[in-house]
Amino acid sequence: MNKVSILFLMIFQLQFVSQASEVLTSEELITAYPSISADSERAENKAVLCPFIRMLERAGRFDSEHPENNSDIMVGLIDFTAKAKEFGCGILGCGTVATLVSAGQLTHPSDVYHGKAQIGHINITNLHQARGVAHECGFTFSYGDTEVNDVTRSNTLEKLLAEADPQGRLNQNDIMKVKLDICAEQNVEISSAGEVEAGLIFKYLGGEDRGYVEYEDIVRLFNATMPKTKAMNLL
Repeated sequence: MNKVSILFLMIFQLQFVSQASEVLTSEELITAYPSISADSERAENKAVLCPFIRMLERAGRFDSEHPENNSDIMVGLIDFTAKAKEFGCGILGCGTVATLVSAGQLTHPSDVYHGKAQIGHINITNLHQARGVAHECGFTFSYGDTEVNDVTRSNTLEKLLAEADPQGRLNQNDIMKVKLDICAEQNVEISSAGEVEAGLIFKYLGGEDRGYVEYEDIVRLFNATMPKTKAMNLL
């Protein structure tokens, strides 16, 4: 059995994890993990490109996986899925995507050889090497970047603010429009992974529950802090 097949078998194991913890509200998560509050003194890890995973890292959920003399943070898939579920992303969301990321990272022989990729794990500081899942025209990083870019993030937020209504609200089309504008600026065709990202941001910030998301909540998420409003159901 090849490595990818083994990884997909782990999805079925992860289903047991999905029953193990309850989804908490934004207020409960901030109380449990103060480092994801807006006034947190803990710095975000800009090597973690995904804003949701960067928030988990800032919450300290992966501190036990921090190697002493290595910047790579390798997290077991089952452990990752349990912690992501606590923040509102379930087996069909984060569990499956994490498995695909892990499989994509294993396609780089050099990374496997140097310990940057490992079967049954996801390297959250090496997401850009996940073939088939990694994508360009990011909201918080520029073309070819391997870390969050403050200028790109600021420019993206300016674009989103321009699309917001007078109450500071955006719908899913607004978010996708900004995404497509960024792709056009980079002369990159949006990938399926990029389309999914825009939809997940809308859903996670309560878009499906209310029909809109708050601009300020996107600001919070992109800066790896807990938004005031999050989805009432698992992604």
